[in-house]
Amino acid sequence: MIIINNTVQVKKGFADKLIQRFDRPGNVESFEGFLGLKVLQKRGTADYDEIVINTLWESKEAHDAWARSDEFKKSHSGSRPEFIINNKIELYDVVASREPKVEVNN
Repeated sequence: MIIINNTVQVKKGFADKLIQRFDRPGNVESFEGFLGLKVLQKRGTADYDEIVINTLWESKEAHDAWARSDEFKKSHSGSRPEFIINNKIELYDVVASREPKVEVNN
């Protein structure tokens, strides 16, 4: 399992414009190997807003297949919005994970 973080710095006051782009259904939800997406907003930044788009995948191969797909190309077509200052993409292997304890009542 892997997590891809796309950390995006945008002009101050433009975080909502970027968040809106990810806060709607898309093609990735039905792509094989996709496990989830979270959009995170960093608190307390002074000079810019920072958003992290976090996606969880079964494997790097599943993510790479998405990145090569026509669906990906379609969703990433067009020019880069002028409010984006910078972005950085990082891949992490999930090496440990914990879930809430679920109690079963009989």
